[in-house]
This record gives sequence, structure tokens and C-alpha cells, in this order.
Amino acid sequence: MIMCEDFSKFDLSKIKIPSIVTNPPIPPMIQKQIAEDERKEQEFNLLVEQNNQLKANFEKLEELCNLKDTELKEAKQGEKKAKVYNMVMMIITIISMLVAVAAWLLPNVLGGGV
Repeated sequence: MIMCEDFSKFDLSKIKIPSIVTNPPIPPMIQKQIAEDERKEQEFNLLVEQNNQLKANFEKLEELCNLKDTELKEAKQGEKKAKVYNMVMMIITIISMLVAVAAWLLPNVLGGGV
């Protein structure tokens, strides 16, 4: 018990520990390896960031492509409707022309002449 009491009175803060013990020097090979690992980690982080940007760009391009496909389909449907409309108008024009020619050639038949 005497030792414990003596030890408790002993002030540890007065003991000077050399910095080589508390902070030992890192061997050059390990320093190089640490630097290499840090460089690789930075490269990896850069690649991850670039990959994320490429993914975002791809998603935007895919969305634009889908929009263009939708626009193309709508344009083709509009073109078909326009063709049908133009065909009907052509038929009406031809019938009107035939009626006008018939009225000119046969005025008594169609009630146009006196």
C-alpha cells in the first residue's frame, strides 16, 4: 500500500517524453506509399465525379431522344391527316370543276339556260 500512496503523489506531467517517441518519424518508403495512396484516392474521386457527370449527360440525351421520337411520331400522324385532307379537297375540286364544265356545256340540263 505504501507504493500506491507514493505513486499517487508522483507528478507525471513533469516527465518529458522525447518527440521521437510520441511522434516517430515515418520511413521514406511508407511516406511514398502514403502519397501514392492519396494520389490514387484523388484520381478515383475524380473518376467517380466524371462518371456521375457522364451518367447525367446520358440521361439528358436519352430524354431528348425520346422527345424527338415523340415529335417525329406526331409529325408523321399530322402528315397522314394532311394527305387525307388534301385528297378530299382535290376530289371536291375535281367534282366542282366537272359541275362547272357540265353547266357551261349543258346549260338547259342543269337549269342554267333560258
